Amino acid sequence: MVTSEPIMSDQSPKPFQFSVLKLLVFVGVLCVVCGVLALVMQGVREAREAVRSRVCVNNLKQIGYVLNKYHDEYGCFPAPFSVDANGKPLHSWRVAIEPLVEDTTFHATFDYSLPWNHPKNLKVSTPFARHFACPSAGNPAGSGFTNYVMIVGQKRRAPSGKEVSFDDHPDAIIVVEIVNSDIYWTEPRELNFDEMSFQINDHSKPSISSHHHAHRALALYADGSVHVLDESTDPDELNKLLTENLEDASGRGKRQP
Repeated sequence: MVTSEPIMSDQSPKPFQFSVLKLLVFVGVLCVVCGVLALVMQGVREAREAVRSRVCVNNLKQIGYVLNKYHDEYGCFPAPFSVDANGKPLHSWRVAIEPLVEDTTFHATFDYSLPWNHPKNLKVSTPFARHFACPSAGNPAGSGFTNYVMIVGQKRRAPSGKEVSFDDHPDAIIVVEIVNSDIYWTEPRELNFDEMSFQINDHSKPSISSHHHAHRALALYADGSVHVLDESTDPDELNKLLTENLEDASGRGKRQP
């Protein structure tokens, strides 16, 4: 009987041999992959932010269009806020133009006789906040905060409940962009001229400011055009820009019925 035995090789499997060269190659490939992924992600973020920036500009243009539509009908822009019989603020100018922005749903459900923060009005108004919020603001879901406000105060000649017409001043600033306003969109509260900073993007106090326009912020002019205000703008020049030639701008035109 013939038997056989497996031939045993004298060469056993070699363990993984570490070398500096292999490690360097691996690290190099990993760095290239990570670098490419980082560039792709940065490109995606920049593309998304560019879209949000364009939406923000378009939001202000839409507001400008509706404000001028309101002006054509009533002969003036809406007052910064409406007041009741006792002079108590009820709602912001944004409430006055909302029916012109989209449809009649808001107008049919919002109770204009009640203040902005009445539970009934808060319930029906929150879904419409998207028209008055910057998409880059990061406002909490359902917060209803706005990023587009008027500038009010005695020097702005719009201290309370006064309609304003800028027929002779198409380059007057009527609405500005602001970050972290904590202002509910129907709330009768705006950027106060007497308390604001005139430095663009001054985060130490309320100011004209932006979430996504680097070193700049947006402003809506009376003629419906949207302009960029740069951080390099001298505060005194901005102060002058906000007040110049506005002495006769308020109290003209027909009152909103």
